[in-house]
Amino acid sequence: MDFIVDPTVFEIQYETKGDLNADGLSDIVMVRRDKTNKMAIRSILVLLQNKDKSYRLDKISNLLMPVEFNKDGSKIYGTEDINIVNGELHLNFYGLAGVQGNIWGILNILGMIWC
Repeated sequence: MDFIVDPTVFEIQYETKGDLNADGLSDIVMVRRDKTNKMAIRSILVLLQNKDKSYRLDKISNLLMPVEFNKDGSKIYGTEDINIVNGELHLNFYGLAGVQGNIWGILNILGMIWC
């Protein structure tokens, strides 16, 4: 919760744990959204675990996570999923019928790969 900034405005929408940097420690990736504005950009926060079990904020991205709703207030993707697999962050967005297609993305320490 230390990385939320203002809990009256922001909340954690999604969270996943896994080893992103191959150090044997469980890192955390969170998607932070603005509770007051559903059209706001969502941020991805990458927290790497230290040996003392505390976490440090390694990266913030305001580009990887698409907005949740369109300008008409309709949800763009029916299902959104984030998880860590073999040191990579997988982002999966499954569109609603007739509204949007599906998008899959993989983020690793070397950069971003879209599939």
